[in-house]
Amino acid sequence: HLPLRGSQLGLLIRALLCVSIAACSSEPAASPRSEEQRTPPSERRGPCPERMALVPHANVCIDRWEARIEDGRAEARPDVLPSAITSWNGARAACEAAGYRLCTVAEWQGACAGPEDGRRVYPYGDTYEPGRCNTAEGLGPEERKALDRTGQRARCVSPEGVFDLSGNAYEWMADSDSTGMTRALGGGNFSVGEEEVVCIRRSPLYQPPDQDIDGIGFRCCTEPS
Repeated sequence: HLPLRGSQLGLLIRALLCVSIAACSSEPAASPRSEEQRTPPSERRGPCPERMALVPHANVCIDRWEARIEDGRAEARPDVLPSAITSWNGARAACEAAGYRLCTVAEWQGACAGPEDGRRVYPYGDTYEPGRCNTAEGLGPEERKALDRTGQRARCVSPEGVFDLSGNAYEWMADSDSTGMTRALGGGNFSVGEEEVVCIRRSPLYQPPDQDIDGIGFRCCTEPS
């Protein structure tokens, strides 16, 4: 080969540098979809986490669906069987592990019954409708009393978009009775009927916090941002 002159050598070096830079810059940039997949599912897209609905008159975000415990955390999403053999202690721990808390009685009742100047008897209105929610009434001859998947009954929903507040599973709340020995429940479950699945009971219902009781589940709450 003939020796390269100085000007030719400079051109060759510049060409090699260009090739190297082009190769380094040819890696595909992360797509918006890739970034979206790394977004935590609980990230807020508005005043509430994605899994929750805003109840303005109660100033609270509440799970749209009854919760399911997965790896110790409370998860709320449609079309799954909720955890419904749950102690109050277990429900509280699962909500806290997910970064939330159990709803207070006032918050839960606000989500179910609506604002104080327009209280509802049931989450969907004042007139009981057998079969609209998963309760003891309204079953067909071949149906049996059993837990529904979350959101399975599309018409069992509040105006704010919260499902299954009436029937399916009783739900633990944060409040205790006057002795501090038992914790509040609400909503009724699939084995009870019209008088039990109301938003606000005539007589409060309480159970010990350390017992895993069949037919009792929960949902979580948090403050709006």
